[in-house]
Amino acid sequence: MVYIGAGALAANGRGPEPSLIDPRLSVNWKGRDRTRASTLHNPSYRRADPRVRAAYLHWLAGGRRDKSASIGYVFLFFYGLERRLFADLGADLHHPEVEIILAEVERLRGIYLQESSFAKTAGQLLDFAEGVRAVNTDLPPVPWTSGRARLGVPAAVRVGIGKYVSKKSPIPVEWALSYLRHHPEGRLRTPAKRVVDEFDELFGIRYRARFGRGIRIPKPDGKIKLLYRAASSGFDGGVFVTLGRIPDITLEPTLIDELNRLARQCDEELDAYSRLMGRHPDRAGTPAAIGLLPHVLLAAHGESILNDLRAWTTEVLADQPRIVVLHDELVEQWSPNHPSKLTKTQASALAFTLANIGVGIEPDVRFGSPAPSPGTHAVLFPLPEGRRGEPTALYRAAMSLMYLSAIVADADGDINSIERRFVAERLEGITGLDTADRIRLQAHLALLGVRKPRLQDVKRKVKAMVPGDLRKSGTFLIDLAAADGAVNQEEIAVLEKLFERMGLDQAHLYSRAHTLDLGDAGPITIGEKRSATRWELPDPRSPVTLDPGKVRARLAETDRVSNLLADIFVDDDPPPETESSAPGPGPESIVETLDGPHRQLLDTLTARSEWDRGSVEELARSLGLPFLDSALDVINETAIDHCGEPVVEGDDPMVLNTYALGELI
Repeated sequence: MVYIGAGALAANGRGPEPSLIDPRLSVNWKGRDRTRASTLHNPSYRRADPRVRAAYLHWLAGGRRDKSASIGYVFLFFYGLERRLFADLGADLHHPEVEIILAEVERLRGIYLQESSFAKTAGQLLDFAEGVRAVNTDLPPVPWTSGRARLGVPAAVRVGIGKYVSKKSPIPVEWALSYLRHHPEGRLRTPAKRVVDEFDELFGIRYRARFGRGIRIPKPDGKIKLLYRAASSGFDGGVFVTLGRIPDITLEPTLIDELNRLARQCDEELDAYSRLMGRHPDRAGTPAAIGLLPHVLLAAHGESILNDLRAWTTEVLADQPRIVVLHDELVEQWSPNHPSKLTKTQASALAFTLANIGVGIEPDVRFGSPAPSPGTHAVLFPLPEGRRGEPTALYRAAMSLMYLSAIVADADGDINSIERRFVAERLEGITGLDTADRIRLQAHLALLGVRKPRLQDVKRKVKAMVPGDLRKSGTFLIDLAAADGAVNQEEIAVLEKLFERMGLDQAHLYSRAHTLDLGDAGPITIGEKRSATRWELPDPRSPVTLDPGKVRARLAETDRVSNLLADIFVDDDPPPETESSAPGPGPESIVETLDGPHRQLLDTLTARSEWDRGSVEELARSLGLPFLDSALDVINETAIDHCGEPVVEGDDPMVLNTYALGELI
């Protein structure tokens, strides 16, 4: 595959062919260039030093595989291949020699992949040739190579899909996936790159479910134009080909937009699994990993591994609507010998695994609950068929109201049966909740029976509620406090603090308390012993005015109530186990450890889940942070130190990592 002789002109007819080996020219074998220092920028055998000619011929004789050789030698040989393809064969890329030449270019690119200039040039020639050949040949989609830069959609893919579009035929999933992975605007996040096989399999399933045999897109007016600029100085410009009958699908944004939407869905479905594989690749194939896969992938990836967990949950539930289990025992069944103390990510993995076998869990960290602690309890319940995902937004508000209700009901140290029934009946009456939501709410109510709610979590719970519903919720909590016919000072104290955190006027608390209508049957009487400090609600028809000043005075009567109020003011983490390890005052969140500009940058970024780089750069400059990458390093290092993951991912667009953000704030 070399030219040897004398007098052959270059393809442009001006001067000798650069790659031509002229036997008449001298070769300095003894002084063969081994330093690569004398290699020409635009190699030409005729103009080369005799020492360089010797080194080049030695490289050829050695099989063109010496990685230490000058890349100039590779280009000089490559010039001859360009001449053969585009001058001697007249760009007839269906000639029998073409296969041999292209295979040699591919081989050389593999050997000298680290030489970016040659790798790029070789890639462009292969792309051009494959595109032209694809017009009359049914080639398979171009496979994606991990780590290869996306320089554009390969010509063969443009031609292959263009042929489907020209016939108004659906685009098969294999072509669509190749287009997505190679397109410069393909928005593939970490899961698509880290767990490639799982992503591609899931993408295929979701693509067929949405588009059947394939998506159909409008036929663009523009036709495909292919250009190859020869590296050899023996050519003027390059080789230009217009494929007149094949439309250029890169001119129609519909396809990449639809594929990006589908890819985002697949990325989200694989996010938990991808994170585990990123942190613990050695756990591939374990129950903890398999359980994180989307349900549609389980059958092909070892669903049988989950059979032991499925059998155990079936046994403990025994057709019951819900069951309370020990958290430590559940973790052991999920992942034998795994520490029972779970991080938020691990607790999410457990919930995801259970959902994949049709079982729900409360608390579920995916929906706002804290990670369970060793020695605590959890509630398991069967999920309705087909409901393994996130509950509705209304559920979150209803769960928040239930949590607030449990705080009020437990104000006197006990949630009695009347209070339980009151909460359950009122929640059952909320319109808009579907069956799955109601089942989960009942499980959460059962959890609150074995796990004390904490007042310090109120602010987080209130965020899930619509502001206009807060006043109604306040009224509901007052009614709950009076459900057993009497209100004690502990309940009043807790209601005051709840109203404060909910942003409600406490005047409404006192007004509602003294006008409350308990019904014609009179106060509900229960058989339990009542505290000496319990107050009987007066007849709502009698003109009684409740004096807030006197109420506060009664609240200060005992040290026990004072201690209760002191506990209520605790807004941060629970106190440490020993005094010696008690930390001093600290910021409300890890974000507070950042300085002003970096904190402002992160606060602003949290307003959206995705940003284009230009907007973020402008924002950073306005805050006095001229070097965006440095600013993001400060923010991401803080996040990695705290939770092991960066909070801002990607280059353009930039995507907010919701898990890391939740851990920081």
